[in-house]
Amino acid sequence: MDDTNSEHWLLGAYVYNAVLATSPIFNPFAKKGTKPLPYLDKPFEAKDKKHIQAQAEPIPREIKAEQERIKAYMYLNAWAKATNKQRK
Repeated sequence: MDDTNSEHWLLGAYVYNAVLATSPIFNPFAKKGTKPLPYLDKPFEAKDKKHIQAQAEPIPREIKAEQERIKAYMYLNAWAKATNKQRK
């Protein structure tokens, strides 16, 4: 059970990293020509979860700021749709 759980966690880590790498191109405010971040050069070393988390690179400030802008855009867009729906 622990091995299966670790495999699922590792799969989640790869998916998370892939979504994070492509997030710049999904930003509605992105400049033309924005490209996704490069995907991992090599796989995680699968010793244990703590080791993998320690190897993960910290998220740069620009990406964090961009993620916050996307989050705010999505929130405001949902709020505007709900407000327009109430008015009708």
